[in-house]
Amino acid sequence: MKTQISPDEKPVLSSRCPKCGKTTPRAVAECKHCGIIYSRYIEIQRRKQAKLKQQQAQAADKERSRKGVGLIQLLLVVAVVCGGTYYYFSSKNKSTPKVASTPPVVKNKVVKNDAPRAASQQATAATEDRQAEREQVPLNAGDVIAQARKATVSLETPFGSGSGFFISSNYIITNKHVVEADSQEIERLRSEIEPRQQVIDLEKKKIEDLRRKLRTITDDKTKQQIRIIIREAEKNVAGYEEKLNGWISQLEAMQKPVYASDIKVILEDGTEYICNYMNTSSDNDLAIVSVDIYDADFLKPPPNGTPLRQGDKVFTLGSPVGLRNTVTSGVFSGYRQNTETGKQYLQTDAAINPGNSGGPLINEQGWVYGINTMILRNTEGIGFAIPIEAAYAAFGDVLVAQ
Repeated sequence: MKTQISPDEKPVLSSRCPKCGKTTPRAVAECKHCGIIYSRYIEIQRRKQAKLKQQQAQAADKERSRKGVGLIQLLLVVAVVCGGTYYYFSSKNKSTPKVASTPPVVKNKVVKNDAPRAASQQATAATEDRQAEREQVPLNAGDVIAQARKATVSLETPFGSGSGFFISSNYIITNKHVVEADSQEIERLRSEIEPRQQVIDLEKKKIEDLRRKLRTITDDKTKQQIRIIIREAEKNVAGYEEKLNGWISQLEAMQKPVYASDIKVILEDGTEYICNYMNTSSDNDLAIVSVDIYDADFLKPPPNGTPLRQGDKVFTLGSPVGLRNTVTSGVFSGYRQNTETGKQYLQTDAAINPGNSGGPLINEQGWVYGINTMILRNTEGIGFAIPIEAAYAAFGDVLVAQ
């Protein structure tokens, strides 16, 4: 049945919403479907079009300006070439003064007369080398960290744990104190064990005295109080003994010789390997181990020996307190020299926590610059790494022979 329209009724004109496309009455100022206000939406679109035209005009102006600068540079090059050609041919007809055929010699080293030009060329070459270094790897920090994590490993020994990283497809660099107990650390641990054993013996004697006193007391309330004191004292002694026994076990393990087969290597994905080779440096806190892997991702030193600059961003990787694949960041604070040994270290404020020892110190491009080794006691944000060059100096024969 069709609906009849009375003569007094007028059909309501409709229009399509410019945003959602739904049909709404033309007289309505707001879309009942998506809620936009037509006049405001149209004004916003008009502003967007105006802004787009303005950006296009600016881009066109820049393009015209660039072409103008290029033309000027071309004219300057032509002028320089013409001037040089004129100078070359005109100088042929002029007499030239005689000069010394050999440059002056100082301390068996030839000193060229064009030293300023050579210094300028060296500075330019260094700048180009640094630029080339930055262009050889992506600056995406996420990609750099991901690659470095694949090359970083955790190391477990009978007496502790630490970190290391692949310096080649199957050799791993770490700290010597990670795989070989430090004599000073052994003495420190021994010096802490002895007085704590004495404290535990003293606490046990106090507990025995309280028990003897308890047998002579008849007051129930007093007895109850002494029993509470004895229970608390026994609880504390049990905690002290557990900690002391852990130290004693660690000391015993540290005093035993460690062989390559005692060292476990854990990769980023959790895969475990047993070392088949170990060697330590006699000059630095460095060690090298190897595993039966021949295609591992490894870290590389910076090309051309490009040094770090103060303020450069750096990252440390490792397994502090057993937390594998931990990354911390900071800045390179400077090169520091040990006044007693003369050895040089890289200082950084990137966190180097227990367990980070042996892990890599890398820059934003992923080049390895150092081996994390220690922190300054009773300070925050002062950590040190051994320069990577020391590892190549200590184990270069092994790394070259592979």
